[in-house]
Amino acid sequence: MDEHQPDGDRHLEAAVHRALTSCADAGVELVEFDGHVTDPHLHPLLQRLPRVGADPLDLVEVS
Repeated sequence: MDEHQPDGDRHLEAAVHRALTSCADAGVELVEFDGHVTDPHLHPLLQRLPRVGADPLDLVEVS
């Protein structure tokens, strides 16, 4: 979405709500969104969501 999209936040919030509801109904326990901090709509929306548990730790093996 364009950052100047009218009601962009509301549209994205509705889409994320539908996605999370569908995942919960299907028994999915972990949901990851692919986005970037410069995203004008997604990043602020994800910052408002409650977090469960600790921050994830990603392990990278270097050989």
